[in-house]
Amino acid sequence: MLQTNMQTQIACNCPQVLKDNEIAFHELLMHFSLLKLSQTARLSYEKAETDLHYCLKLCQTIGLEKSHHYKQLYLYDENNHSLISDWRMSEIGLYIIQKHGTNISKVFKDDDWQQFSQK
Repeated sequence: MLQTNMQTQIACNCPQVLKDNEIAFHELLMHFSLLKLSQTARLSYEKAETDLHYCLKLCQTIGLEKSHHYKQLYLYDENNHSLISDWRMSEIGLYIIQKHGTNISKVFKDDDWQQFSQK
């Protein structure tokens, strides 16, 4: 009886475990930082974030799962004792913001994307 209940419990948890693994996999691919991108491009973070929100809407419009390519994080700023918002992006997310972000595309060259890696 115990064996059957355990098998049922494991079978019930499988979809959630698979979903958690998929989320973890996509988060591992997010090596690029919007904060670092805006600093390197000498662009205000607000303008970079405006481009990001446009790209999030674009992903939703074309049916691309935005959580696979963008994730918001909060970082602690020791100097100001406050939280700073940042976004991590996958390579595809970075490509989308490079090509479709109106502010970023002006200063961002096609071959410069690797310098923004967080690896």
